[in-house]
Amino acid sequence: MSDGDLVSIIVPVYDVEPYLDDCLESVTEQTYRNLQIILVDDGSPDSCPRICDDWAARDPRIRVVHQRNGGLSAARNTGLDVVSGRYVTFIDSDDVVDRGMIEALLSAMKSHGVDIAICGLLGIDECGEHTVFRTHYATGTVSGRDALLDLLYGGGRLPDAAWGRIYRTELIRRERAIRFPEGLNSEDYYFNAIAYHRANAVHMDGRCLYRYRKRAGSITASGNAAHLADPMRIADLVVRDLRAEGYRDERALTYYGTLRRYDMLFTAVCGKVPRPVIREYAAELRRSSRRVMRDEGIPLFRKAKIFLLGWFPEWYVPLNLMIGRTITMFRRKEGRGA
Repeated sequence: MSDGDLVSIIVPVYDVEPYLDDCLESVTEQTYRNLQIILVDDGSPDSCPRICDDWAARDPRIRVVHQRNGGLSAARNTGLDVVSGRYVTFIDSDDVVDRGMIEALLSAMKSHGVDIAICGLLGIDECGEHTVFRTHYATGTVSGRDALLDLLYGGGRLPDAAWGRIYRTELIRRERAIRFPEGLNSEDYYFNAIAYHRANAVHMDGRCLYRYRKRAGSITASGNAAHLADPMRIADLVVRDLRAEGYRDERALTYYGTLRRYDMLFTAVCGKVPRPVIREYAAELRRSSRRVMRDEGIPLFRKAKIFLLGWFPEWYVPLNLMIGRTITMFRRKEGRGA
C-alpha cells in the first residue's frame, strides 16, 4: 500500500546500538508505505546518531532530530512537535514490529471508525530469538469511556503502553495538546488516560504485531529508587487533568489514585527499600484508600488486598508472590497434563 493518509512514526533513540538496525528495518519495510519516520536521537552516547543519519540518507521518509538527553518522554514530545501525519504511532528503538502492523491498525481505524487502534504484543528475549511471553487480548471495539474506565480500574482489557497502537493526530492536538510528563516513569498511563477520554471509540486487534524486547538495561526492566513514587505522581497528574477536561467520575478517579499507590508500595517492598520509606508509602496508601473502602462497587477481594498491603506490607508481599508462583506452576503442570 503506497497511497492513503500519512502516518507518522516516532522512534526515540538512546543507547540501543545493537538493536537499532533491526528496529528500523522493521519500520521501513512496512507494507503501508506512506510514512513519516521521525528518529529522535536523545543525546545517545554510542553510534546511534550516526546510524540514524545513515538510515535517513537511504530513505527519504526518515527525518532525524538530534537533541541533548532529556529522557524518553522528552524525546517523544520532540517527535510530536514535528508530526505531519494524520495518524501517529510510537515504536521503541530496541523493539521490532510486524511488517503489516501499520496497515492492519490503520485499516482497523477506518473500518471501525475509531480514534485509537491497538494490537497485541509478543515479548522476545534480548537476542530476539525466543519468545519470553505472549499477551492475549480479545479483538473488539469499546467506547473511549469504557477504555478509560478499564485503565482507571486496572481491568487489563487493553494494553497500557503507548507503543503498539495508532492514534488519530487530531485527538492529541485537540484543545490542549497531550504530551508525555517529562522526568517521570509510567508516563504512558497519563498519555493514554487523556487520549481515551477524548476518543469516541478504541479498537483492539488481538494479534501480536508488536515485538517488545525484554532486556536488562531497558527503562522498564531497571529499578530506580528515584522513580519509585512515579506511579503516584502520574496518578495525581491523571486525576488533575481529567478533571480539568470535564471528567466527573470521582469514584473511578479515587480508585485509580489508590491503585497506583498500591503499585508504588508493592514495588518498594520488592525492592527492599529502607523501612522508613515503606512506612511512608504504606501510610499514603491507607490515607488514599479510605473512600475506596466505603465504595460498595469495589469487590471485597480488591479491598482486602489494599488493606493487607497498607497495614502489613512486609508480610503481604512475600505471601502474594508465593501464591502467584504456586498458581503459575499449577497452570503449567495442568497444561502439560492436558
